[in-house]
Amino acid sequence: MALSLRDVQCDPIANRALKDVMHHYTVAEEKSHLVLTKRSGDMKLFLYDLDDLHQLDFVHNQQIVREIERLRGQSATIDRQRQSWKVRALMAEAQLLEATAKT
Repeated sequence: MALSLRDVQCDPIANRALKDVMHHYTVAEEKSHLVLTKRSGDMKLFLYDLDDLHQLDFVHNQQIVREIERLRGQSATIDRQRQSWKVRALMAEAQLLEATAKT
């Protein structure tokens, strides 16, 4: 079965994956497949089945999950640093109040 642009547009996962790669590739429909040519002209992808686009979507989703995990780690580190700075600021303020109360 030949893969057409219409087939891709009817499949929500394949359509989303195609839209994601269209930022970097131009799409051409040939007899039995789609050809994605990198805009810089140095690479072509040949897609013969909707599963090819499903695989691209899956890989993209995996990258997003890794990025979310990385950002969660950074957020946790920032929260720990902020709490540490807050404790130090409160301790410094308490010491200052104590020093001014003694004089």
